[in-house]
Amino acid sequence: MSKLFLRLWKKGLFAFLVLLVLAPLVFSMESYAGQDEPPIKKDKTTALTQSLLHNPNFDNGIWYEFNKRYQAAYPTGVWLPAGNTYDDPQDWRLWFVNGTAIIDAQANATYRQSNPESVEMWPFDYSASTRMVAGLYQAVPGVTPCRSYKFQMYAYSRQEEASDSLNALRVGIEQTGWHPDSAVDPAVHSWPSTMVWGEPKKYTGGFGPLEVTATALSNKIAVFSYADALGGASHKIHWDTTSLVAVARTENLIDASQPLPAPSGVIQNLSRTVDQVSNSAVVSWNTSVNAYGQLLYRVKGAGSWQYSAIRPWGTSHQVNLTGLQAGATYEYVAVAYGYVGGACKSLVSNVDEFNMGTPLSGVNITGNEDIQGVGYLGQSYTFTANASPSNATEPIDYVWQASDQSQVTHPDSGTQDSVTFSWNTIGVKQIKVTVSNVANSVEATYVIDIIGDEYEPDDTCSQAKAISVDGVSQARTFHSNADVDWVYFDGTAGAAYFVEALTPPGSDADVSLAVYDACPPGAPVTSQAYTYTLDARLPFTATETGRFYLRLQQDPSTPGTAMAYNLSVRILPQQAAPGALVLVAGKLYDDDPLQSNIYHAADAAYQMFKNQGYDDEDIYYLTPDAHLDADARSTHANLFWAISEWAADRLASQPNSSFTLYMVDHGGYDTFYLDGTLSDELATVSPSDLDAWLTDLEASVPGVQVNVIVEACQSGSFIDLQETLSAEGRVVIASTGAQQPAWATKDGVLFSDHFVTAINQGMNLYTGFQQAASAVEIAQPAQTPWLDDDGDGWPNETGDGETAAGRDFISVETLGALKWPPYIVSAGLDDIVAGQGVITAEVRDDGGAAQVWAVVYPPEYEPPALSGDGVGELVLESAFFVTLTHQGGNLYSGEYDGFSTLQLGSDRVVIYAMDDDGMMGRPLSIGEKRYVYLPLVLKH
Repeated sequence: MSKLFLRLWKKGLFAFLVLLVLAPLVFSMESYAGQDEPPIKKDKTTALTQSLLHNPNFDNGIWYEFNKRYQAAYPTGVWLPAGNTYDDPQDWRLWFVNGTAIIDAQANATYRQSNPESVEMWPFDYSASTRMVAGLYQAVPGVTPCRSYKFQMYAYSRQEEASDSLNALRVGIEQTGWHPDSAVDPAVHSWPSTMVWGEPKKYTGGFGPLEVTATALSNKIAVFSYADALGGASHKIHWDTTSLVAVARTENLIDASQPLPAPSGVIQNLSRTVDQVSNSAVVSWNTSVNAYGQLLYRVKGAGSWQYSAIRPWGTSHQVNLTGLQAGATYEYVAVAYGYVGGACKSLVSNVDEFNMGTPLSGVNITGNEDIQGVGYLGQSYTFTANASPSNATEPIDYVWQASDQSQVTHPDSGTQDSVTFSWNTIGVKQIKVTVSNVANSVEATYVIDIIGDEYEPDDTCSQAKAISVDGVSQARTFHSNADVDWVYFDGTAGAAYFVEALTPPGSDADVSLAVYDACPPGAPVTSQAYTYTLDARLPFTATETGRFYLRLQQDPSTPGTAMAYNLSVRILPQQAAPGALVLVAGKLYDDDPLQSNIYHAADAAYQMFKNQGYDDEDIYYLTPDAHLDADARSTHANLFWAISEWAADRLASQPNSSFTLYMVDHGGYDTFYLDGTLSDELATVSPSDLDAWLTDLEASVPGVQVNVIVEACQSGSFIDLQETLSAEGRVVIASTGAQQPAWATKDGVLFSDHFVTAINQGMNLYTGFQQAASAVEIAQPAQTPWLDDDGDGWPNETGDGETAAGRDFISVETLGALKWPPYIVSAGLDDIVAGQGVITAEVRDDGGAAQVWAVVYPPEYEPPALSGDGVGELVLESAFFVTLTHQGGNLYSGEYDGFSTLQLGSDRVVIYAMDDDGMMGRPLSIGEKRYVYLPLVLKH
């Protein structure tokens, strides 16, 4: 009987015998489906991604099996997916653990449901004591390596005899696509280490779900169902409805208890934004390949890393950290898990850190000791903010806002900061400071009542107030159109004096000036009231020793409410004072489009000193190439020699003489470019270099008066305290702040154009600085010139300017006829239609305006940021230039067709004028656009 059985087995006839033997049992099983409580399928999921699995529902009478026990080839008519091979199966196939019962399977269509088929499996030998460990599997190509996948399948153990029992149902994922070789042997001899099984279940009352999640370790995985059952042919295992989908990973990407691997370039652009108010932070990064992301973070030095939630698969990752500890420093590292170099790897970034900061508890503002809550028109007042606590986390930023003033921002100023304001209108003014660090912000306010200038009453000759003759300005104000101010000084017979009454930007003052030699006054000694200027500049020589009276009056025909002016008197020397000038025109790179502007500014300074009596022997001119009367090339070594050797020798026999260093080019922080095309040791000069050379010069020339003018981006860094040129007795002028750009103009450079114009008018260094700074403020509010002459390295303080006011280059013999720059009286825009309009200006001059033009800034214009490479190039204006042509009289106009049509009237227009003498008039700005002012005053 056993031999016959084996023969039948080999001939493939055993299945037929089984059907004959078990026919009653099969019939009884099918009749079960008609009972009142059939074993129904519980809630199931459908295949979410049909492309990942073939026939996920086993429906429509089709599923795929292959069993080498039956025959060597697939039965005729059995459908298989196109391209299916034994080595790369994509169909459902049988497997069993070697040594357990050989199994058989078929589709089952006996349940009363839509698409009801399941796959039914049972032991082939029908022995009630035989253990079956078997199931179905399918190899799935085309998955994404390193992604997590969830495999779900429904199963049901149908036990019909007491001897039937179930140990476990479960499903698994083989992470590399390994599977039994069904073409040769469907038995599993051992499972690889990359086999991941789900939790075992027992479902005996109906279908229940099984699931497992694992990570693909290649571009193919294999999914398995698993049944461990004991019983004969009466015990059935049913499999149905599967799903394989990519899911979010839940397992940490790295074991942070172990040393972290070396940082990888796969993780890029790591950045964070910290919000100390909510004790939170947002950390972002990118990966060069698709990957999962996770963040490790901890309080620095506090032990174990904390894990963030895992970020979804992709190249952009962001983690929000909340509940962080105020005042703590956190370190963090980004982790990526992805397919790199042919394998799934956990990669990390460099460790970075951020500080949650010690918050600010408060701030208070104090004013000058002489304020006492009251101030005067035109006077400068310094306000100091003191933030607490003293250990508040730095950097600490200050934003000052005051009535009738532009906003002033001082970044990174420690726990103390100061600002200086002056007002041209009377009334109560509020000063508000907002102080911020990484943790929070605090505010304080201060109130000052501006009641008029401090020299009132001075409306009559008998009420005249004194003024010194040292060139230091008095800030004064006319209180009405008919207001008169009287001032006196004591003069010496034969001495030449220069009286200047100059109007600051925004002032409506239009000054007329008369000088008298007695009080009550008789006929004036001399007077001035020109229509082509708002200012008064009047030289005269005292015919006798005695008191002289100045009568200043607002032009009654010029209305206004803010009529401030700055008055100064100084003695003019009879002859030009001895001195030496080292003049530097630099270069950053070849073919620089602004090189001609740099030469224009340097040449103008050269001619200015020639006008003041300097001979070629008094000037040492350094340029990067053959230009004009250049003495040598602009190099580090040549500049050292010019200061340390040439100037020292030139001034050796001239005690108390003047030495001026004037430099024009591009710059960076603590860097001036002499010639960027040269090697590093020749290309630049730093504040510390110049300070050492000037210190030696001061030691070798007794009483030498050193003046330094640096025209370059970030030139204020030559004043601030990191490296500084500031020293007692030196006047240091920078065309812009330490962290600000400097602008070029149409032909020259903005600050120098106006500074040279002022000095050519005979102004001293301080007044010239004020005039140039006021012009820059109008044209480019994002550029703030700096001056320090008290040696403390803090610019534009109250008190700065006293030394500079006593230094000039003018003398009686070089004064000549007074020169006046153009005066832009007014400007306007004619009606703008479809972006087209006409820009008009009234420009007056003592001779004639050679050029009048406008620069138009659209509403979206923003000042350029400094480059991140440490080089600050002079700004080549990107706005639009419009030439205004002479229309007769004092009128000029020009058409422009690019006005904004979305925000009518919001274009900002700046009018410029230059006369035949090359003198630049103070620009006039019209339009709505305003900018944030960067530091006017920096002080701890």
